Amino acid sequence: MSRSTRSSLLALLTAGLLTLGATGCFSPDAVDAEAFDAEARSAENNGAEGVTATMGGEVTYLSPNEYLVENQAFHVDETTQVLGGISVCPAEDGVDETGYGIVECSYEELDAALQGGTVVLAEVAIVDGFAESITEYRTDGHGDPDTPESPENGSAGGDSSSEGVNTTLTGEVTYLAPYEYLVDNQAFYVDETTSHVGGIYVCPGEEGLHEDGHGNVSCPFDELETALAEGTFVYAEVVIVNGLAEVITEYQD
Repeated sequence: MSRSTRSSLLALLTAGLLTLGATGCFSPDAVDAEAFDAEARSAENNGAEGVTATMGGEVTYLSPNEYLVENQAFHVDETTQVLGGISVCPAEDGVDETGYGIVECSYEELDAALQGGTVVLAEVAIVDGFAESITEYRTDGHGDPDTPESPENGSAGGDSSSEGVNTTLTGEVTYLAPYEYLVDNQAFYVDETTSHVGGIYVCPGEEGLHEDGHGNVSCPFDELETALAEGTFVYAEVVIVNGLAEVITEYQD
C-alpha cells in the first residue's frame, strides 16, 4: 500500500468515518491484499485486448511471466498448460511419435528454464495476449521430417520468423536487446535504414513538436537506442515491414 493510501486511512480512522466490523478488528494486511488484487486485476484488464494466434519457434524470456515467440510477446499464468519433456521437465519418454512434448510441467518450471538460458522450441496457442498452451517440440521440423509442416513437403506457410510481421502500431516503445524493441506487445528490429522522427523524447528541441502533436526532428537511430537503453519513456507510431521498423514517429502522449 502506498504512503498516501495509508495516510488517508489513518485520517478516516481519526475522524471516526471508518466503521469497523462487529469484531472490532481492523487488519492493514487485509487492505494491502485487497489493494494488490485490485492492481493485479487492473494490469490484467489493461492487457486484455492482446493478440490471438498460434505460433511456433524458440521461446525467450522477456520479464517474469512474459515471453517472446516469433517476435510476438505474450503472458503466462497458472492457467497456462505447459507440455514439456524435452528441454523443460526432460524425461526419457517425454515426446510422442511426432516429436511433441507430452510431460505436463508447471509454468514456474518453464520460467526457471528460460531464465537459466535453456533453449526451448515450442508451439504457443495465444488467446487475448495470454498463452493457453505451450507445447515443446524437438526440432524446427516438429520432430517429424514427413509432416506437412516440413519444407520438404511444400509447406505453404513459409518461414514466418524470417518473413517477419508487417503492421503499424502505436504505444510506448521499450528496449528488449540491442536494436530490438517492443511496441504494443510486438517485437521489432531497427537498423541504419530506419527513419526516426523525434524531437519530443529523443533529440528534444524548441522545434521538436509539430502542430499535429508528432515529432518534427530527424534523429539518428543510435540516439533512440541510447535513450531506450537508459529507460527514457518514448511514445511512437512504428511502421514495421518484414519485422524491421521503416519509420518510428514520436507523438506527444
